Amino acid sequence: HSGTAALTTALRDLFGDVKTAKDTVMPVRFLNVLRQLYPQFAQHGPQGVPMQQDAEECWSAVMHTLATEQPEETRRLFGIGMRRELRCAATNETRVEDSVEYTFKCNITIEVNHVTEGFKIALNDTRELRSEVLGADAVFEGQSKISKLPDYLTTQLVRFYYKADIRAKAKILRAVTFPITLDVYEFCTDELKAELEPARKLKLKREDDEALKRVNEKKAALEDVGATASGEGDASTDGAATAAAAASEPATTSEPASMEVVDPLEGTRFTGFFDLVSVLTHKGRSADSGHYVSWVKKDDGSWTEFDDETPIPRTEEDVLALKGGGDHHMSYILCYKARKI
Repeated sequence: HSGTAALTTALRDLFGDVKTAKDTVMPVRFLNVLRQLYPQFAQHGPQGVPMQQDAEECWSAVMHTLATEQPEETRRLFGIGMRRELRCAATNETRVEDSVEYTFKCNITIEVNHVTEGFKIALNDTRELRSEVLGADAVFEGQSKISKLPDYLTTQLVRFYYKADIRAKAKILRAVTFPITLDVYEFCTDELKAELEPARKLKLKREDDEALKRVNEKKAALEDVGATASGEGDASTDGAATAAAAASEPATTSEPASMEVVDPLEGTRFTGFFDLVSVLTHKGRSADSGHYVSWVKKDDGSWTEFDDETPIPRTEEDVLALKGGGDHHMSYILCYKARKI
């Protein structure tokens, strides 16, 4: 594991440099170790220029490295537990397979306009497996579902594919919209749905309570304005009457405020909702060229586009415009953070 350990260390040091630096950071050591461990990222073209590489393949290589060196932590942060259930119609045989994935695929077809539609297509599965009943290969059909949620859900819009007639990778330019808040409940196993239900109900109750609170505060503010306007003419007499009434009332002893109960599970329960925190885009019409750019959400809710060493302030509307459909930057990898309560 010397190679994976070296890349993990280089990545750790890179994050440390970015955190403390006051100027541009060049990830030279990280790139050198990455290219040594995964030679495909060191390929050069005919003119000696480094060849364009697939960002998702790079992401998968880094995830594989981290999963080798820090398996439990990597699975907790990024691992998507998947359960695949397949059935052979000819023999009624079933297959159940559990796995851990690090990207949630969105397949793009002519019918796909939103990422959730692409997720459904990617989760369907048809394959040939050995049938014990027939003693030969047979067709099994079924689908995969999420059995365990990560802290960070990485989704990939599968825009690049191999086109046989030109013997090269091609890019799908179709516009596919994506949400700022993603709900993956419908893609989960029944067991995981049951685990999520209590937290989802609590989330809805808190949202309803907050909405009711805002309505009551607005209503009280309007009533205060109305009372002030109507009472200006006889404020002196009303004030005197109020003061007299207050003086005649016996003093009351205030009760000590009760101790607030702290929920030990607060902030640990998955709801199935995820908030978008970063986007990786690809600009260009070819899979073997173009430009990758990252868009990151800051803690204050604002967005920043990182075009190489140049940070550019952006809005949420700018990010939602990265759906594709032309020559503009279009989303390729989306990273969502779990919303826990």
